[in-house]
Amino acid sequence: MNFSDLFFIGYFLPAALLLYFACGFSRRAQNLCLLLISLVFYAWGEPLHLIPMLCLILINYSLGLRLTGVQTVSQRKRVIALTVALNAGLLLLVRHGPALATELSAQTGLAVPAYLLNWPPAPLGMAFFTLQAMAYVFDVARGKAAPDRNILNVGLYIALFPTVLAGPVLRYADMAAQIRGRKFSLEKTGLGGLRFVTGLAKLVLVAGPVGLVAEHIFNMSAAGSRLYDVPVTLAWLGLLAFSLKIYLSFSAYADMAIGLGGMFGFTIKENFRYPYAALTVTDFWRRWHISLFRWFYSYVYIALGGSRPQTVRRRGGMVQRNMIVRNLLIMWSLIGLWHGLSWTYFLWGLWFFIFYVFEWITRLPHRGISGPGWRVYLLLTVCLSWVLFRSHSLGDSLNYYGNLLGLTSNGFYSQLAVILVRENWLPFLLGLLLSTPIGGWPLKRLAAPGAGTVRYPLAVGYLTAATGLFFLSLVYLSRTGPVPLPFIF
Repeated sequence: MNFSDLFFIGYFLPAALLLYFACGFSRRAQNLCLLLISLVFYAWGEPLHLIPMLCLILINYSLGLRLTGVQTVSQRKRVIALTVALNAGLLLLVRHGPALATELSAQTGLAVPAYLLNWPPAPLGMAFFTLQAMAYVFDVARGKAAPDRNILNVGLYIALFPTVLAGPVLRYADMAAQIRGRKFSLEKTGLGGLRFVTGLAKLVLVAGPVGLVAEHIFNMSAAGSRLYDVPVTLAWLGLLAFSLKIYLSFSAYADMAIGLGGMFGFTIKENFRYPYAALTVTDFWRRWHISLFRWFYSYVYIALGGSRPQTVRRRGGMVQRNMIVRNLLIMWSLIGLWHGLSWTYFLWGLWFFIFYVFEWITRLPHRGISGPGWRVYLLLTVCLSWVLFRSHSLGDSLNYYGNLLGLTSNGFYSQLAVILVRENWLPFLLGLLLSTPIGGWPLKRLAAPGAGTVRYPLAVGYLTAATGLFFLSLVYLSRTGPVPLPFIF
């Protein structure tokens, strides 16, 4: 089940809200109700997906309790190492267990139990809530949160259904107080509903059509020149379409997650802040999937020492050495491999590592740069990286880069590109608009405190527009079915 499923919108969500507010006599009852709702949501269609979810809850709840009374640094490090080993091991086992079992059987001739080979595909979003589960133990180890003795609270934090599929990746230090004592607000619930509808319309009416164009062109390129020619103009259209699709899809799911959180009384931090409006790669990653980057920055880069000089042993004694490049390399390699165990994801992470180091050496983010030239630099750097991210193999990515540069005897002009633009000009135009701060101004103004009398006519206009977009989205979904989730892993 995903957020654009008509069953979720028409049945599951209304039933969940009714049950949740029926338990309004007790915060503990509401938390238990919401945890059960989240588990049902996640197990819908494949009950076996509950097994890794429950394992993560039990593992990290136990490790959090293990930190109670721990005094020494070495003891904390052992718990942290165990946390990483158990969580990463479970993620690898669930995501790649059948493939590894098949390879082991082929190489050694050992008989592998059939249930291992036929295990269902990894549950969607497991990479997200695994990071979230580890964040609980890390925050406890750092003293930023107290270990929670109530397993229901920890379970709700890890399994909270609005964020379980595509983030944002929550931190327990930010959520603990809300889990125990959030307050109901009719205004927060209403704004949450509007935010959900906004994200749904963005996903269904804009990201969906643009994404179909991207998939069509990338699939043509992957099929090879023997079947299809992908001229330069068509290749660049496909790259533009995928760049819009991946932002619009991810940000739409973030909008819906934030909106759903608001409907249940939670305040969830923003996860995207118009990243294509950045001028440097450093600033881009402060705006793109903010919670994911902050997780790796805080729990990997800073944990390794960050930019602080470190003492290392060299011939002749101990010396101080800046390890920032090593730490950035490890962080970006892990970000790439977190998306999947393939060379394309690994090289995608190294791509950003190279530009991050370049900007650190040149101090580019601190120069107060401006102008269209830097915007072109940022957009080309990011959009060209999406070729690696989208391609299923290095061969596919190299072929697409060749199409972009006209190196595959593919020609320049494409009549198909003109047709696709003519048929989808409105979604492309709206996608470009929604990628700028202009697209989010109405809801931001509506939610701003102290908006005064301007707020009420805006509220009426926005509510009217949102109602129309909601029904238009339902009509579209009734014809096409749910929009696929915005990630590949």
